[in-house]
Amino acid sequence: MPRHVPIRVLTALTPANLRPVQRASALLALAAAAAFGAGGSASPAWAQAWPAKPLRLVTPFPPGGALDTTARVLAPRLGDQLGQPVVIEPRTGAGGSIGAEFVAKAAPDGHTLLMGTATTHAIAAALNPKLGFDLQKDLAPVSLVVNSPLVLVMHPSLPVKSVKDLLALVRKRPNELSFASHGNATVSHLAQELFRAQAKVGFVHVPFKGSAPANADLLGGHVSLLFDSVAPSLGNIKSGKVRALAIATDKRVASLPEVPTIAESGLPGFSANNWFAVFVPGATSREVVNRLNAEIVKIVANPEVRTRFIELGLEPQSSTPEQLRDLVAADLKNWSRLIRDAGIKGD
Repeated sequence: MPRHVPIRVLTALTPANLRPVQRASALLALAAAAAFGAGGSASPAWAQAWPAKPLRLVTPFPPGGALDTTARVLAPRLGDQLGQPVVIEPRTGAGGSIGAEFVAKAAPDGHTLLMGTATTHAIAAALNPKLGFDLQKDLAPVSLVVNSPLVLVMHPSLPVKSVKDLLALVRKRPNELSFASHGNATVSHLAQELFRAQAKVGFVHVPFKGSAPANADLLGGHVSLLFDSVAPSLGNIKSGKVRALAIATDKRVASLPEVPTIAESGLPGFSANNWFAVFVPGATSREVVNRLNAEIVKIVANPEVRTRFIELGLEPQSSTPEQLRDLVAADLKNWSRLIRDAGIKGD
């Protein structure tokens, strides 16, 4: 029998004309039931009320990229497990800060989620300490979902087959080759700057508004190089429309096992990590955060989901809220140093 039923029955048995012994017994029973409902093994009130309506999963970058792909795998499964639809809602612009701020200022009732990234968190905070919200306080971490490894891709007309070949060519033609990015100060841009700094070479930076338009110009031969997430590039790599030179993370990825890392290819220690994770407004209750975390961990552990992510060029990886908080802090430190040293400014 549901635990709230005895409370309704006892309430009906406590009118003013009950004998004193009956009133005392009823009040004691009510107190015990309330205490049991507030703790112990009973279901708390929030579990009965949440989720009370469809959830919004805000994506802060344009459709067509790896972030959008991740959200489309996660949202329907999360909705099934919570018993309410999860609707993807793009809110793009300002390097992801528009979407992040929207969620930071949303009602902390567990119905508005953010698919955050290294760009929306560590990079945005490093670029602009005076955002209209506090990333640390106004957005609470829930869980990692995937690592979205970056791959260095090039137009096949470029006469190179490896990172060493590319560096040799660039040193002969300094500040000549065009290097696209997903936008100024995105992780795609910062990976480029890290590559430039470690290799001590020069390129022409061409920022786009997201992965899809950057890829379109790469396919058209209007730009030569791009650090892109594996997910949107995988089909073009497999078909030979672009060539994959190296992976930007510190280990090879399951979807492109034959492609070496940049660290293997002549720049030891190179690593530009890109992750996607779920956040909620900072004042969201810990009970809701824990429930969301448990459901996301379950989804990411599902063998079918893991296989699907890997097929898409994504590396499935969940976390605790505390682990995600530590990751954001570590990336903030590392990207802040690069942004300062390279003199990068936000749009």
